[in-house]
Amino acid sequence: MKHFAEEEEYMASINYEGLDTHKRIHQEFREKTLPILEKELEQTDYSENAVEHFLGVCAGWLIGHTLTEDHAITGGSISRWRELLSDKEQEEEKCEILLVFEEKLLINTVGKVMGIKTNKLDAMLMNSVRYTSRQFVGRIIEYLPDMDGYELKEENLLTYEQFRKVFENEQL
Repeated sequence: MKHFAEEEEYMASINYEGLDTHKRIHQEFREKTLPILEKELEQTDYSENAVEHFLGVCAGWLIGHTLTEDHAITGGSISRWRELLSDKEQEEEKCEILLVFEEKLLINTVGKVMGIKTNKLDAMLMNSVRYTSRQFVGRIIEYLPDMDGYELKEENLLTYEQFRKVFENEQL
């Protein structure tokens, strides 16, 4: 919350044209994502898995946010949310994007950004990868003209075997 307040104050001080849209992004995270995560923490009596899930999502959100939106504020790129549609305007057809990552790649990219020194994927790292992947897909969508206006509604994290079964079923 401190990050949001400080960032919004800075954007207002430089008259950042995307301030209102950026506030909507923060509000979405504050009012939708965090309450779901907090509910999970409470329901599981702050289990290790729930805490790792919470930390992983927060870390993934901050990584993606810093690499995209904060970079746009400083003029390093253009905000990917500059033409964000209202909730009512977002009723569109569906398409599927599948990302497949090798375990070592995830450990040596997202894990290193987070300062994690391990050779295996744990729950916190997987949740960070999951949210970072959401950001990545958002960037992909941004550069595909036929997908203008699309947004990620759902994601599924699959093992290799689960992915293989889905892929085989799609080929039939």
